[in-house]
Amino acid sequence: MKKMMIWVLAAALLLTCFGCKKADTANEAIEQTVGGWKIAESTAVSDEHRAMLEKALEGMVGASYEPIAYLGSQLVSGLNHCLLCTVTPVVPDAQPHYALVFLYANWNGDVTLMNVADLNMTELITGVSADSDEPVSGGWNTQTASDDLPGIFAKAFAARDDVICEPVVRLATQGVAGLNRCVLCRYTVHQPESLTYYALVTVYEDLQGNAEVLDVKPFDFSAYCTYGAEAE
Repeated sequence: MKKMMIWVLAAALLLTCFGCKKADTANEAIEQTVGGWKIAESTAVSDEHRAMLEKALEGMVGASYEPIAYLGSQLVSGLNHCLLCTVTPVVPDAQPHYALVFLYANWNGDVTLMNVADLNMTELITGVSADSDEPVSGGWNTQTASDDLPGIFAKAFAARDDVICEPVVRLATQGVAGLNRCVLCRYTVHQPESLTYYALVTVYEDLQGNAEVLDVKPFDFSAYCTYGAEAE
């Protein structure tokens, strides 16, 4: 009888430990989801995204904002959102530039502007800070533009079966003996498990239309977010 009781107690302890481990694993999964930014499954800008941006910018003057890509969201006490926009100051002969616009939307549908982070494309491409005395390779045209990219990228990545590179928007060009393009892309690396992230991909196209990849630089858009009181 005593042996039977010992076995019953041992089994109960094992079940308790298993339950604790399962609960800890679940908590870890929650911690990894809540608070972390998730890149968008589609970068297309929806009517809902446009409506949120208009609501957040209501009453603001001085510049016009055109959303061109939806980059991702973050679960907080509501949702944070990140949009890549072209921003054009309302002044004569103003040139548009790229900026990341961060919005916070609570569960009641209220939307507020968290921050706008202007992108210095030359600094992003070269990796040299604008305040640095280090020489920077010049000639990058950072005016906003659209481009027909799928064919170019298909040629540039033709020999790569380990990655999928989906161009989102061309950010800058550099005239050489041909053309360099810096493009924001969704970049998927096939490992034991696929990993998808944003990257700045520089592709060179020569005068005969041949294309090759010059550089792939991971781009963490969340690093540009400034958290306001609404998102804490």
